[in-house]
Amino acid sequence: MKIKKLQNYIKFEKIKRGENFYYDDGEVSSNYDLKKSNIKYSIIQLNKNTLKNDYAVYLLMIYKNKSIPYLLKKDFSSKNKSREYFNELCGFIDNNSNATIINKCYKEIN
Repeated sequence: MKIKKLQNYIKFEKIKRGENFYYDDGEVSSNYDLKKSNIKYSIIQLNKNTLKNDYAVYLLMIYKNKSIPYLLKKDFSSKNKSREYFNELCGFIDNNSNATIINKCYKEIN
């Protein structure tokens, strides 16, 4: 199943490139939560370093009580650009089915 492959990919990437997943000086600027059927989605706009304008926006998917973070992740050097992508992801999650969302995430990792 594609969700299992997404879980394994993120787990491997965290081990391989941990510095891209953990931010000691970061804080969440915005988040948006939505549940569709049996999958919960959270879109997160993260200021990776509060002393700089380094932002990341990503999708967190929760399926069967297991989280799959950092899907569709993009990094930005300005809050406005990150906000545009955040709004774009919110619209995408609102207007598409679980299958379409999962397929887009899966295509991103391949």
